[in-house]
Amino acid sequence: MRASAYIRDNQRIERIGQLLAKALVLSSCAPSDPIVAQSESRVRNADPILMLFEQHKDLGMSEVMNLSGMSRTTAHRHLRALVTGGELIAQGKGRATRYHLPDPPKTQKA
Repeated sequence: MRASAYIRDNQRIERIGQLLAKALVLSSCAPSDPIVAQSESRVRNADPILMLFEQHKDLGMSEVMNLSGMSRTTAHRHLRALVTGGELIAQGKGRATRYHLPDPPKTQKA
């Protein structure tokens, strides 16, 4: 397989992942209670973000925005919530901040 075909296939796979993440967010219906709707919306948006980190070692804000289709404000809000909840780790400051999943806990040998 030529390099250009390989790159094109990877781009297609990445785009499919973006579309699936959007579909997951859009497929859920919002409940009638506004407070519940807001918290469930955050969970629905956070799940696709976590799925991105299962496919990519670490990501910056722009990459999360591009892959998820979220605005900068929405992506930042969800990333901050995931970091606060301990589901993601942020390294760096400002535009240089990179996010990644926490390392799995080490098991002790008996």
